[in-house]
Amino acid sequence: MELLYDNIPDAGRVAALPPEAVGLILKDERFVGTGSNQAEMRLGRGHIGRAAGFDLFEVNNTPNSNTIIAGHRIGATFAGQIAQVEAYRQERRFGDGLKGLSLYGALGHDEHLIDYHNFSFQLIRL
Repeated sequence: MELLYDNIPDAGRVAALPPEAVGLILKDERFVGTGSNQAEMRLGRGHIGRAAGFDLFEVNNTPNSNTIIAGHRIGATFAGQIAQVEAYRQERRFGDGLKGLSLYGALGHDEHLIDYHNFSFQLIRL
């Protein structure tokens, strides 16, 4: 609700869910029971689907197992680059290899665009 009251746009809203919440969501036929390509892809990658205006993603690094992180894509920034690359001769194989130094970081830069909520999860049959 805070995102709504802060006039954050609907397009681009995301929610990061812990595995416990994702397990309950994937028991719901509305997410996985359609037999469509989207339902099949949900079972194989982190994007679960869309609900209540949010793109839902599974993450394993929420502050605790009952925390959902919700916000807008413009509230966080990610940067990454390959700083060094060097070729080397592999010791136990015939061939060359490459190794590199990858630098990355993320920053949440607006507290109005990201919210943390603690919930108790339970499956409700409709």
